Amino acid sequence: MIYFDTFSIYPLLNFNQIQTSAAMLPAELAHRALRSENNEERARHIGGYILLEKMMKKHEGGFKSDLEGIVKPEFGVMFDHRGILPCVRYDSYGKPYFEDHENAAFNLSHSAHMAACVISLVPAGETASAVGIDVQIITDNLDQAKRMVEGYFSDAEKAKMAYVEADAPTYCRLFTEIWTKKEALLKCLGVGLAGVSAADTENPAALGCRFVASELRELTYTDLEGKEHTENYCVSVCEQIENATTAIG
Repeated sequence: MIYFDTFSIYPLLNFNQIQTSAAMLPAELAHRALRSENNEERARHIGGYILLEKMMKKHEGGFKSDLEGIVKPEFGVMFDHRGILPCVRYDSYGKPYFEDHENAAFNLSHSAHMAACVISLVPAGETASAVGIDVQIITDNLDQAKRMVEGYFSDAEKAKMAYVEADAPTYCRLFTEIWTKKEALLKCLGVGLAGVSAADTENPAALGCRFVASELRELTYTDLEGKEHTENYCVSVCEQIENATTAIG
């Protein structure tokens, strides 16, 4: 089964929760998050890990309480006595994975005030399908969007963008949607952004993948001065359904 969700990092960033929240993470993940250059980036990384643990607790289904770890026979995913995740490692491309738990795969993303996570769970003894997720705040930079379309989009993607070229807000929204699908596809395959031009979102099956979802999400929050803000994001999720048939990256 594949599950995904999003998480607002605004409270971590603006209510002095970064150090407190990092202290609840495994030491390696806390170190990885806190080495970021600024508090916004730290909050985004920590928010992703918090969401990952929250989703694993919810969907793994065998967790009893924050004081009692358990291994569910079906999935075999273990938490320690605090409910902390299994050991997370990163490969050479920066893709995270659970060490010694091939039946659970996940991926993380973050943008502005939102973190996103996807998890793939199958019974113990099986191998979970690779997954990728990307979230982006919808851009309002039309000129930059057009340059990136020209430089990195496939002919099919460019043709899709051409239909909305006269409507700037729609163009920016569609650009963000396609870009998140590109990044989710690359992250699913476990390769870097160098392959972004070859990641044709109009034909993911050529790379042995499919898109699980691509949707808009709205985030509303009130800042410390009492002013309400609304941000619009696009989140896309990709699953690998077979070995890639085309080299990429």
